[in-house]
Amino acid sequence: KPTAHSASLCVVQWDTRHLSNAGKPVPRKSNNAYLTAMVTINKRLCEADPACHYVKVRAGAYLDLPPYWAKVKVVRDALDLRALSASIPEPHSPSNAAQPRACKTVFWLDSDAVFHVYHRPLSGYVREHVQGTALAISTDPFSPPGSPIANAGVWSCNNSEEGRAVLQAWYAGYEESA
Repeated sequence: KPTAHSASLCVVQWDTRHLSNAGKPVPRKSNNAYLTAMVTINKRLCEADPACHYVKVRAGAYLDLPPYWAKVKVVRDALDLRALSASIPEPHSPSNAAQPRACKTVFWLDSDAVFHVYHRPLSGYVREHVQGTALAISTDPFSPPGSPIANAGVWSCNNSEEGRAVLQAWYAGYEESA
């Protein structure tokens, strides 16, 4: 697991589908086993990669924001894990000393999304496809081919001046509308 002050890749997942507006658990829906399986796959793929740090945000965190905007704030905070530390139940590695302080690239996945990268480490995939890109966002899988509609459930941001500025500008849309 990452022992330096920065992880090459942080994978962040957060979901409130099983919480009421007050942050209290509600009866589980039938698709929760499916969502749990997808989250588990992503966590295991990350844990198998020494350059990856899996971040499961504490249930009940960020409930003061609508989910679409909360994910932007979560990733913005994950660029500096110290800002996110109150919302992380515990690092996935056994020692707090192994928890990185910052992520070089943060990859956001909604709980209904799963990586399909089994033949190599996740960090290698990220290096090849999104490293050096301030913000990489996938298209919506249900959009027509060539459609510019973005999928806000699968995206990544690099921890660079440009990446942080893009996230700040994105989040400013919420702050202006609130």
